[in-house]
Amino acid sequence: MENVKPAKREDEVGALWQKLNRDGEAFYTGTINGEDVIIFENKFKKSDAHPHFRVYKSQRKGKPVPAAADEGIPF
Repeated sequence: MENVKPAKREDEVGALWQKLNRDGEAFYTGTINGEDVIIFENKFKKSDAHPHFRVYKSQRKGKPVPAAADEGIPF
């Protein structure tokens, strides 16, 4: 089977991959609008007004942290 990458649609903003943590709970990693993200289920959801998932900016392993992120840390 040939590994052919499908054409990206104009309305596509990213892609996610489901992974499991050590406890077997699902979370998602990927990119949205060129930004690396990690997504977790909202375990504090108490009503329909609360989101089902929380999305956070992520850094891929081995990717250097910008110097500005270290400024102001007292240790």
